[in-house]
Amino acid sequence: MSQDPLRYFRVEARELVDQISAGVLDLDQQPGTEPVARLLRFAHTLKGAARVVRQQEIADRAHAFEEVLVPHRADGGALPADEMRELLRLNDEIEGYVAALEPTPEPAPAPAPA
Repeated sequence: MSQDPLRYFRVEARELVDQISAGVLDLDQQPGTEPVARLLRFAHTLKGAARVVRQQEIADRAHAFEEVLVPHRADGGALPADEMRELLRLNDEIEGYVAALEPTPEPAPAPAPA
């Protein structure tokens, strides 16, 4: 069996995508600087991990996610609806890229002829 270089990244990326999803919902329900800071940490961690394993599409979208949030780092107000939609869209794209990294199961061997 070959070594899977993305095994640990997939686990971490799935966890971060889940945390980002929950964080965006939290931010929508209770705006503030703390949820923005938490989301920035998750996105930054994902971006760095993606770059280490050369998953540039994921890193680029995590960076774009950060770019939406950075202007709101110091204010505690609600994000405009279009920015919330953009965060959700970017997270969905990241989730799709992470899902595409799942290894395809090897087909079962054909039964031996009788």
